[in-house]
Amino acid sequence: MVKTISLFIEQDFNSYDLHDFSKFIDLINKCANDPELFRLLPYLLRNLFENLLYYLFRDGLDAKHTILFYNTHLNRSRDFSELISLLNILRDDPDFKKYHKDIITIRTIEYLKNIQKDGNIDVHSIITQLPADYASGKKEDINTLLRGLLPLYQVIKGKSVLIVNSITHSNIAKKLNLLTDLNIGNARSIIEDIKSMNKEEIGDLIVDLKSDKINEVIEKILVEIILIENFEEFKAKTIISDFVIYSIKIRKMVTEKIAIFAKMIETVISQNNHYIVERLQEEIPKLLDMVLLKKHCLDHNLLPEFIKLLCESNSFQIAGINAAIVSKLYIGLTKSDMDKIIGCALRNKQIYDSSKAQGLLGRLFILRQDIFDFNYNSKLKNLGMGIPDWMIL
Repeated sequence: MVKTISLFIEQDFNSYDLHDFSKFIDLINKCANDPELFRLLPYLLRNLFENLLYYLFRDGLDAKHTILFYNTHLNRSRDFSELISLLNILRDDPDFKKYHKDIITIRTIEYLKNIQKDGNIDVHSIITQLPADYASGKKEDINTLLRGLLPLYQVIKGKSVLIVNSITHSNIAKKLNLLTDLNIGNARSIIEDIKSMNKEEIGDLIVDLKSDKINEVIEKILVEIILIENFEEFKAKTIISDFVIYSIKIRKMVTEKIAIFAKMIETVISQNNHYIVERLQEEIPKLLDMVLLKKHCLDHNLLPEFIKLLCESNSFQIAGINAAIVSKLYIGLTKSDMDKIIGCALRNKQIYDSSKAQGLLGRLFILRQDIFDFNYNSKLKNLGMGIPDWMIL
């Protein structure tokens, strides 16, 4: 009488068009029922799930993502631990999640890690430490795992899912020591992701993006800022202004810092003290503490533009910001520049009634007495900005 072999793997791989696995499943079922060959199960199960994950990504993701599951440098699929990590990251990705609908959970990942761990044990341990009930003890977990992964494969196969979320890209790039794929997302998608990021996530993204991609993102952010239509929208989009500012502070290359700063300055100047660029404008004095950025402004003769902004200040706050910018660049002032600043300080109420602007311009006049017109000192004193007699050189 022929002994009936009970099925260790209960799922029918053929029904999911995974015919390549048929003979391998037969081998697993045979070994699970053999009093000696069951010791091969840890190796076989590891191989089974490593290949299943590879098929899932290969047949479900867009071809642009091949590098995520296939190591093009070594011409082989990524190892099991990398594929598990990839699934763990993708299970929370908004584009991938709509296919698995929370079937793939942290428990799924834990099951896979246990399979990987068992498959890594050495030959000696396989012979001496694997319990006789290993197959029966693992059967339920293995089939539970397959009841999640096989339907996901069936649903996602041929969908060419494109992963565009920049947080997902960043997480994958770090886990796989891979930055290439992070930069395939279009700039608009990245900007939308930025709006929901915290400061740490923004910092990570700024570090990971390539030069051409971060420049593209910043250019489009500045356009979006210019197109802001109301104060509510302005408040909601403060985070994208912060991305520009953080990029200048975080990026390592001097040329990148200067290029981003130059784009930011151009945007601020073009908007002529409009509140939509106030977040960018108020950060300029702090950024000018960087010698290279201060030098850029002086070398490109931007002082006249900043003096114009000061003269056209339309609020006490903006007057204070503009006075701080001009004060940071005091070394580059000419006599003509100083005359313009004095004239504006005497005429524009937003300047002479701004306590911050008063203090900053007062110190500026003291520092640059060499080009200061003392004929106006008495009037400026009345407004709290003149040079005290005891400080006249």
